[in-house]
Amino acid sequence: MIKLLRQHLLENEKLLSLLDNKEAIYHLEKPLKVKADHFIVFNERLLEDKYIKTYQLTFNIESPNVEKVISIEEELIKYLNDVRCEKLIKNEDTFIRNIQVLNGGGKIRLPEGNWRSVIFFLLKL
Repeated sequence: MIKLLRQHLLENEKLLSLLDNKEAIYHLEKPLKVKADHFIVFNERLLEDKYIKTYQLTFNIESPNVEKVISIEEELIKYLNDVRCEKLIKNEDTFIRNIQVLNGGGKIRLPEGNWRSVIFFLLKL
């Protein structure tokens, strides 16, 4: 599921144009060797493991520029939020039924001076 979701995000040219490089979407943490100012780190948490698995996705968007954070956030929500279940995201192993943005999250200025925005999504497999 993680591989499919990351692949799906990397297909969004507008989102990638707002980030530092074509690989600036990371799972769990940004590698220390990578130098990037504008990037996304996401992780998942299993909420329900029944017939349909439900995960909470947490996206952390980081940039020294608050306007850039807002632009990335807006594009990410526009691209992933699928309230009507109209988008099909699948590969040979995985089928993502639905992704919806959740309430919560927000923006904060980090001690290093960067801005971070946190966005939560609900994903169903």
